[in-house]
Amino acid sequence: LDPNSERYLLGYFLRANYKLKDRYIINASVRRDGLSTFTPENRWATFFSGGLGWIISEEPWFNKSTVNLLKLRGSVGQVGNSNIPQVSADKWEIVNENGNTLEGLSTSRLYSLGNPNLKWETTTSYDAGVDFGLFNNRLNGSVAYYRRNVANMLSQVSLPQSAGIRGGNKGWANACDMYNQGVEFEVMGTIMQRKNFTWTAGFNFATNMNKVTRLDEESDANHTGYLNAGDGSQVRTIIKSGLAYGTYYMAESAGVDAQKGIPMIYEVKTNADGTTEHTGKIIPATATNMEANKMILEGKTALPKFVGGFNTTLKFYGFDVTAVFSFATGQYIYSRLVQSSMTPNAGMLVLNRRLLTDAWQKPGDVTDVPQINAQCTYYYDDAGNPSETGVLYGSENKTPSSRFLEKADYLKLRTLTLGYTLPEKVTKKAKIQNVRFYVSGGNLFTITPFSGYDPEVAIDQTTGGAVETFTAMPSTRTCTFGVNLNF
Repeated sequence: LDPNSERYLLGYFLRANYKLKDRYIINASVRRDGLSTFTPENRWATFFSGGLGWIISEEPWFNKSTVNLLKLRGSVGQVGNSNIPQVSADKWEIVNENGNTLEGLSTSRLYSLGNPNLKWETTTSYDAGVDFGLFNNRLNGSVAYYRRNVANMLSQVSLPQSAGIRGGNKGWANACDMYNQGVEFEVMGTIMQRKNFTWTAGFNFATNMNKVTRLDEESDANHTGYLNAGDGSQVRTIIKSGLAYGTYYMAESAGVDAQKGIPMIYEVKTNADGTTEHTGKIIPATATNMEANKMILEGKTALPKFVGGFNTTLKFYGFDVTAVFSFATGQYIYSRLVQSSMTPNAGMLVLNRRLLTDAWQKPGDVTDVPQINAQCTYYYDDAGNPSETGVLYGSENKTPSSRFLEKADYLKLRTLTLGYTLPEKVTKKAKIQNVRFYVSGGNLFTITPFSGYDPEVAIDQTTGGAVETFTAMPSTRTCTFGVNLNF
């Protein structure tokens, strides 16, 4: 067991709830938590929460003829996040010329850089909403506004390559303050109800907009932000005041030069306030140009701007059918899988078939796939002039560009279930209360413009981005047969 992986949490909490006349609701809580991950000076934190509710429909003067339930509610509360490894102190490793063993002449070197000033990340949430029930509660739902202010957010940030840290040039910090806000809506109800037929349905959605509001004083004063790296230590996202968290930051693809067959990017200039803009020129996508012309792709992050789902259930005599869908829109994924298969290199065993059908072959070809050249080497320099020697262009995993940044909107059929319940007169004879046979399928189809396996890629908590890698796999389709018995 690695002693550095051990974590100890000690907490105290107090909670109180009060309801007056079945319509006035008050609740409050306080907790005090201490975690061994932090140094003694920053180990403890206190979090408060409270809420109010008023069930207006329970007032004597309220007319329930149409509206059966009407409730106003609001709350404010704090929670702490400390989901980080033991990184308060520096970590060292013992090595020698034969590798990481204790044999022979040994020495020590810095493996990871600690930060003794780390403290709790705190999220303060505000919520205000209305719950309702209509038409004898055949239609129920809620609508609410939320805002979550995150202070002292814990995140890994990139360090200069000159740091030379064995475990990676990254360090943990209370990197920023930010907020998320949006609207949540939910409605469910009975659309039709007859003696032997019932149709119910539900729908929900939530919007989300987030923005970084503060970095450290130096970064905000210099308008630099934090540059976050993916695998290969190449920057893919930026955390900067005024931007959404994890905004993608990379060279912006401008297609393929129809005469030369080389990939192109937009030339970029960085303003004094840290913003980026096009200069109006398009230049070759050499590795040098791509590194020097990164663009802040505002509005493009791994976080959906709109998520939701809907479901419906039909019951006819003893049969029932239920379908559950989910959807999301507004998010982007960087496809390392597509990037790798579209850039031929030594040792690559899997290549994209578009290299055979769509790649540039002769002057005048209009395509988004450049000429196929091994090792991404072309004989045009940074200015696009012919070169006697090969010039390295954006290569697999080394120089990310928006060419492989894809929209990841999707609509999924999560589950589809068909069931049959035996009539009561049959089960009663066997002294069984209920018997239901069913078959259920999961992840049956996905509609998405994303070219990879699955648009639901986990967001990297280090970079704030989403990357589909070689290990990506599609959501597993499932099929289940079963019987429910109630005695």
